Amino acid sequence: MIAAAEGYQCLVTVPAKTSSEKIRTMELFGAEVRVSPQGVSVNSPEHDVNRARRLAETLPGAVLLNQYQSQDQDNIDAHYDGTDPKIWEDMDGRVDYLVAAASFGGTVRGIARYLKERNPDIQVIMHDPKGSAFFDYFHTGKPDAVSSYRIEGAGKDGICPIHDFSLIDRVESFTDEEAFALVQRLACQEGLLVGGCAGGVLAVINKLNNNIRPASRAVEETI
Repeated sequence: MIAAAEGYQCLVTVPAKTSSEKIRTMELFGAEVRVSPQGVSVNSPEHDVNRARRLAETLPGAVLLNQYQSQDQDNIDAHYDGTDPKIWEDMDGRVDYLVAAASFGGTVRGIARYLKERNPDIQVIMHDPKGSAFFDYFHTGKPDAVSSYRIEGAGKDGICPIHDFSLIDRVESFTDEEAFALVQRLACQEGLLVGGCAGGVLAVINKLNNNIRPASRAVEETI
C-alpha cells in the first residue's frame, strides 16, 4: 500500500501457507508476490526470507525490509503506547491473563510489558502452533523440532532478535487441526469469521480451563 502511494515497485516473498486473500490483496496494490515452496527449512535458499535477501542483493536499487531481523523499538512502542492503554481502559484494569501469539514478537512484547508494569501478577501465555520454534525454545533454550504447519500469524521457524521471553510465563502448543476445528465452530455457531491464529487461542484456553483461576478475565491477542 505504501509502495503504491509512493511510486515504488514492491516485490514480496511469502511462505506457501499464505492465504490467497492476502496474496490477492497485495497484488491489487500492485505488488509482485513470489510464493516459496511448502515445507522448506529456514536454511534453504528457497525459504521466503532467504529469497528476499537474494533478490535485494541482485536487483539494482533494491532495499530489503526484513522485519524478522529488525531490532527497531518502534513496533513495540506502538503497542505499548497505543494498543495497551486501550486494553487496560476497556478492561477497567482487571486483567488476569494475556493469551497472545508471537511471530516477529513486537506485539506480545509491547502488550506484555505494559500489562506487567501495572500488575506483575498478570500471567502472559503464548499460544504456539506445533512445529514452531517457540515452545521448545521456551522450555529447553533450543529451537528444536521445527516442522511445517498451516497456521498464519503465529509461530516462527527461528528466534527473532526482538523476542523477549522473560515477559512470557507459559508457552502452550496447539495443532493445526485443533485450531481449524474451532475456526469452523465459531463460524457455524457464532457467526464469527476468524483465522487460524484465533482458533489457536481458543484451543489453548480450552486446555487451560481447569487450571485458570476462578472468575478470571483474559485478553486474547491475535493477528
